[in-house]
Amino acid sequence: MSWVNILRDAEAAEFVASHRDGEEEVPTAVTGTGVMIDPTPESIKAHLR
Repeated sequence: MSWVNILRDAEAAEFVASHRDGEEEVPTAVTGTGVMIDPTPESIKAHLR
């Protein structure tokens, strides 16, 4: 897992916006199976199990 600040990484900001109809919603978690927008800690933990 890594953290990326989309305010400092234009490529990451573009990636997030492409998954949110142009919005730069944060937090966004990218997994091997998809993108989670504004996930709860519980949903991330469940996904990692």
